[in-house]
Amino acid sequence: MRIREKAKEIAIDLKIEHFKGTNKWIFNFCRRHNLASRRITNVGQADNKSPLIKRQIAIDYLSDVEVLTTNLNNDMIYNMDETPVYIDMLSSSTISFIGEKNTEADATGHTKMRFTVALCISASGKIIKSLVILKDLKNVPKCKVPTNLVLTVAKKGSMNTLLMKEWINKCFNAQGPFFAQSKKLLLTHKLVLKT
Repeated sequence: MRIREKAKEIAIDLKIEHFKGTNKWIFNFCRRHNLASRRITNVGQADNKSPLIKRQIAIDYLSDVEVLTTNLNNDMIYNMDETPVYIDMLSSSTISFIGEKNTEADATGHTKMRFTVALCISASGKIIKSLVILKDLKNVPKCKVPTNLVLTVAKKGSMNTLLMKEWINKCFNAQGPFFAQSKKLLLTHKLVLKT
């Protein structure tokens, strides 16, 4: 337990001998300081980088972007990413009467079922066809699909090399004669700051 470890470190620094940090001592310490064991409701990621390092990462990234986008107008710069969409997306809250002991909600039983959508947009705001990747199907269902979507299937329901090629051929390159020209284009996928 972290309280016991920290207390022992402090005891060593203060040269307190024979300190054990028993369960009773931890219980009393928590009671004295109004502490209690609670369920974690939010998890964040510790960021150990100093502000100077973060600043340099941002500067380097912006320099790289400037080099990559030299002589490119906004119609030539595209960003693509994919995101999961859950079939039964339950909200964590709802409107209920004050004083009710339980607030209930109905679900379809498919809260973990999902599909993936690959989305792409240009810096000028042009939206490219979206690729919808259905999970655990062998064949694409025979159904009417909107013209701005392409349906495909994958065992795990997420993007892989073959599906990326399919997205390039059926979505990205299918946008008209502009894409068939030998003009320079920049396509970014999940831009991440260098570390």
